[in-house]
Amino acid sequence: KKRRNVGGGGNGGGKKSMTYRDVKDRMGEINKDEVLRVSMFDACRSIVEGSRGLNGADAKAVTASLYRRTDAYFVDYMMMGLMVHQNYLKVGMGQYNRAKADGDEDDELEALDRIHQATHAMSDFGVCEENLRGGDQNWSLLPLCSVLAVKVGHHAGGAQGGILPGYPEF
Repeated sequence: KKRRNVGGGGNGGGKKSMTYRDVKDRMGEINKDEVLRVSMFDACRSIVEGSRGLNGADAKAVTASLYRRTDAYFVDYMMMGLMVHQNYLKVGMGQYNRAKADGDEDDELEALDRIHQATHAMSDFGVCEENLRGGDQNWSLLPLCSVLAVKVGHHAGGAQGGILPGYPEF
C-alpha cells in the first residue's frame, strides 16, 4: 500500500499519513449520523410528505424510510409538532386540488379521507404531547409522539407520498 503524507499529523494517533482505506473508514463513521445534519425544515418536509418514492419498494426500504422519518422528528422535537401541524394540510390539499381539477370525484373523496385521517392523527399527537409536556411530564411518550407525527405525514401524503409546495413554514 502506498501511503501519502498528509502533513502535521493532525489526523489523530500520531500518524503522519493516511491510506485510502483510512479515509473510507472515516467517511463511514461520519455518514452514520446523516440525520443530524438535516435542518428542522428538511426534517419537517420529510415527515409531512410521507413515504415518497417507495412505490413498489421492498419491505427493507419501506422500514428504512419509516426509521428515517421517525428519526427526523428528533432533529428538534421541541418544534417538530408545530412544524408538522403548520404544514401537513398543504400536502393533502395539493392532492385534493389536483383531483378536483381533473374532475375525478373518487380521487377527491380519497384525498378528503386522507386529510381526515391525518387530522385525526394530529389530534392524537396533540393529546400525547400534552401528556408529555403538561403536568404529568411523561417523557416516555416522546417516541410515541414521533410515530404519531410520522403517521400524520403518512395519511397526508397517501400511499405514493405527497409534495409539500414551497418551503415548510413556521
